[in-house]
Amino acid sequence: MAVVTEELVPVLEDARQAHTAVLGRFRADATITPPGPYRQMLERQAAEVQISVQRIRRQERALHPRGLLGTAVGVTRSVSGARCARRCCR
Repeated sequence: MAVVTEELVPVLEDARQAHTAVLGRFRADATITPPGPYRQMLERQAAEVQISVQRIRRQERALHPRGLLGTAVGVTRSVSGARCARRCCR
């Protein structure tokens, strides 16, 4: 699982950066666009991209190391989960 996490974190960072750039573009375009349906569409798209950026950030935080205590808790959970799965499958 650690290998997958190590590979996934940079991908999520790249995705967040790309979404942030798109968000900035939508906001800039909405700022200079006169009021009307096109501006409303740009503002809606900016709001949707903002939600995506927040989701990506949450996912990144969930995957980043949490220090010694967080790592110990994570290892304990995975070991206990594996043991429970073995008992249930027998």
